[in-house]
Amino acid sequence: MARFLHTGDLHLKAARNDDSDYSLECLEAIVGQASRLAVDALLFCGDVFDREEDYADSGFLSRAVAILDRCPVPIYYIPGNHEDLTGRFARLKNAELGSRVRLVTNPSLIVHSEVEILAVPHAPSYESFAAWGIGARSARHRIAIAHGEIPGYQFEGDEEHAGVLNPAIFLHHGVSHVFLGHIHVAGSLELSGVHFHYSGSPRPVRSKETEVRGFNLVEVGESIRITRVELPEIGVMRRLNVAAIDPSWPAELEAQIQGFGPKDRIKVILEGLVAEDMNLDAMIQSVLPKLEGRFRRVEFEKRVEPLEDLLQNPFYRRIYDAWLARRPQAGGREHEVWIRMLNQLKTLKKELRK
Repeated sequence: MARFLHTGDLHLKAARNDDSDYSLECLEAIVGQASRLAVDALLFCGDVFDREEDYADSGFLSRAVAILDRCPVPIYYIPGNHEDLTGRFARLKNAELGSRVRLVTNPSLIVHSEVEILAVPHAPSYESFAAWGIGARSARHRIAIAHGEIPGYQFEGDEEHAGVLNPAIFLHHGVSHVFLGHIHVAGSLELSGVHFHYSGSPRPVRSKETEVRGFNLVEVGESIRITRVELPEIGVMRRLNVAAIDPSWPAELEAQIQGFGPKDRIKVILEGLVAEDMNLDAMIQSVLPKLEGRFRRVEFEKRVEPLEDLLQNPFYRRIYDAWLARRPQAGGREHEVWIRMLNQLKTLKKELRK
């Protein structure tokens, strides 16, 4: 039986915020998993680097290569659409990627542990697939690694458009399973008898990617089996919606973040109506130092509206003050209901505008 670690979309970044060190930590975790699981090869399905300037940065590249060289098995690496943004892998072809990496820049057939692997680098179009010069399948199994979009595959994300991989490409070449990069959330789809599998990104790259990260373990024997392996130690992207109308929102936030991990990235969305005298910016600045060092990164986004014109009405002012005086302890069900009722003032505000 042959065992492969299927991943992609690490989006290694040389110098953007704290992503440089963190993205390399994620690469190191993947290499460590290849050793722990005793796989035969590591399949990198594109977008290992985020942009050309990331692998063109010699210092950053040397750090990445030092990690890749510690991989105990070969690494088969096809470029993705991010690595093709400046034209057919021109700079990447000349990059020194170390002794373990085989960079595939043209459609090719790799034979590893009696498994045939059709390696398909990203391209804007794959219309010439019949002229790739790939012979008929001679092994029990022929799988493929590729990077792109599958017709009809539904996903939520902000990925840029990539080349469309039609099932006809793989039917023509005798491929039963295609292991993919490009979509950052793991998923599978069978189309025209071909099984497509996205590994998802092994780390949270964008703020909406809140799922636990991981990769696919692919076992090829009498049949092909795919097992999802999670990487909770990489951390999770957390999006928290906090009602800013309650002046005690820092306590509510503290209650919500209990149990989060040190590698987690947290985005706090303050929303709702806010009284002008609350000084929300000052409150954020007082909260941030208490969170620094506990998590990988904490960000705040304000989605608030002023409460002042509503509170000019003496009747609504009395309701607001009375409701604040009955504030329950943050974090419980009673507090959630209290916030929901307080936010009904937003409906009243709209009625006043009519």
